[in-house]
Amino acid sequence: MRTLALIISVASTICCHAVVPPIQSVTLAWDSVTNTTVELYKLYEISGPTTNLLATTTNLSVTLTNVLAMPHKWFVTASNMWGESDPSNLLVVPGAPVPPT
Repeated sequence: MRTLALIISVASTICCHAVVPPIQSVTLAWDSVTNTTVELYKLYEISGPTTNLLATTTNLSVTLTNVLAMPHKWFVTASNMWGESDPSNLLVVPGAPVPPT
């Protein structure tokens, strides 16, 4: 399988407070894998030393809701009966500054 390219689209802020970082809806999308059959895409987030599986889908995008505007690191893999692909490029989102009080 080939390496996947991950892109991001951030929806408008749906909540904002001076003390709590804004909560956003984030759509992560990637290109389809060619020359092989993909049964499932898996979206992961790296949080410190831990890698968490956030979603599995047959689609080419996932929308995450209630995402705090703080640093995030995401990647995608593709899988089929022969195994799981190498991770996509790591998408690093630094987060947004918290407005002053």
